[in-house]
Amino acid sequence: MIIEIDQSGKVEETAKDTVVAFADTRGFKRSVKISAREKRALQKFFRKLGKPRFYTYKVFAVLVFILIQDYLSKLDRIVIDPEYPGYEELLRNLIFELIKTKDNQFERKNITFKQIGKKAGAHVIAYKTFRRKQKAHQIVTVKDVLRIIAK
Repeated sequence: MIIEIDQSGKVEETAKDTVVAFADTRGFKRSVKISAREKRALQKFFRKLGKPRFYTYKVFAVLVFILIQDYLSKLDRIVIDPEYPGYEELLRNLIFELIKTKDNQFERKNITFKQIGKKAGAHVIAYKTFRRKQKAHQIVTVKDVLRIIAK
């Protein structure tokens, strides 16, 4: 299965919620949402660690992982809309390290970055969820993110 992933509401925009969503070629869709309040708490945590710039990339990677973790055995390739140009390799590494904790068979090269477009299923579900036209499949909390970071 090949999935495309898109984000609506950037992680670093702490006044807005963030939604990360995926869709596959057969129309299967899933989304996760983290509230602005939870993001601010995570940002504070990263500041206390002395890594405020790492916050955006680590939280995005964790959201992607939470989104796909139950489907890893079915995934052949992950195509991510380039939300953070110039940081694709860092994001690939962060996401891959998280995937390795659950699936040793998945390969780093199967995480790619490519513009997916506004008509892509992942973009549509991320946008609709962000605009509250439909509910997220999962609400992510600070505890969820910290539990994954601590592994």
